[in-house]
Amino acid sequence: MKNFIAQEFLPKEVFNHFQDKYNNGALGLRYINKNIVPMMLFLRDYFKKPIVINNWYQDGPFNGRTLRLPDNAAYTPYSDHTYGNAIDFNIPGIDIPALYVILLLEIPNTLKTFNVTSIEEVTMTPTWIHLGFADMTGWGNENAVNGIKIIRP
Repeated sequence: MKNFIAQEFLPKEVFNHFQDKYNNGALGLRYINKNIVPMMLFLRDYFKKPIVINNWYQDGPFNGRTLRLPDNAAYTPYSDHTYGNAIDFNIPGIDIPALYVILLLEIPNTLKTFNVTSIEEVTMTPTWIHLGFADMTGWGNENAVNGIKIIRP
């Protein structure tokens, strides 16, 4: 996979389960939404900068920024992360409020192409971006910008 490895998208436990069995853990990617990897590949090429997702494999603190398992401190049973339908990330060198504006105002059609349905309001996640890929049909459009639903506290 160009610019990324499976560990960046998977919690340690999932990667380790599949590591020796199938394609160096990549089979574990079946547990995250199929649009997440292509979306991140697009953003990596668009910004021409590394993207930080999970970094547990480098002894970093992030282990549940896509799929989140019950033993993760941030786990909640009805989060999109529980079902592999969300990703948290940051791009070193790009201010999160500025990134939020770029995503919503400059490239919202690209986000929709990759089936991004929601983004958490920047005040909720001031040091990272949260993109959701779950079906948001039942939500009204009152909290949407360019077709992307804004999740607010």
